[in-house]
Amino acid sequence: MSSRDLLAKGPLVVSFYRGVWCPYCNLELQALQEALPEIAARGASLVAISPQTAPNSRKSERENKLSFPILSDVASGVADAFGIRFALPVDLVALYKSFKNDLPTFNDNPAWVLPMPARYVIGRDGIIAYAEVNPDYTQRPDPSELLPVLDRLQAGKRLESFAIPGRADVTTKRGRDFALEFRRRQQVCPPQSMTLFPLWRVGHTSRENQP
Repeated sequence: MSSRDLLAKGPLVVSFYRGVWCPYCNLELQALQEALPEIAARGASLVAISPQTAPNSRKSERENKLSFPILSDVASGVADAFGIRFALPVDLVALYKSFKNDLPTFNDNPAWVLPMPARYVIGRDGIIAYAEVNPDYTQRPDPSELLPVLDRLQAGKRLESFAIPGRADVTTKRGRDFALEFRRRQQVCPPQSMTLFPLWRVGHTSRENQP
């Protein structure tokens, strides 16, 4: 499944999330599913992207009763293109292991990397009209925030503002470091100039006859 094909149909809502093992991510997916009729009514498509394997993505779809696709981002390559991939520090790797969150197994990737939770609205021209990225994975924006952006895109109006990441307070040093690194990348590539480039293609395997 490619961004080019999706954008040919209309605006695109993209949600990056960590994986089926993350309860906050599952709650977010359920909230997006509830908002899906409103998103679709505005001519937009919705996809979620995770570094986990295709079987784990299908598990997310089943357990959260989703009718939109979850795409598998191999080695978090697409997340890296968006500037939101990060490597977990040693202490956090140890903590995840103690909770049996074995990311190399979930993701079929030996690297302990994850995307920061992020949500984007991309217009048909490939320009990102809305972005929300937060290093605090417990904080997720309400899906209703997407609707005014989609309304303006549907009306053909140029968006004058761009959502700035890191809206929620970050109370840990690790979270602050993530936020600073993200903002550093944004200074290199300002939000106003960001486009969906290079165009991505992400794996999505049919659910038929699959575990």
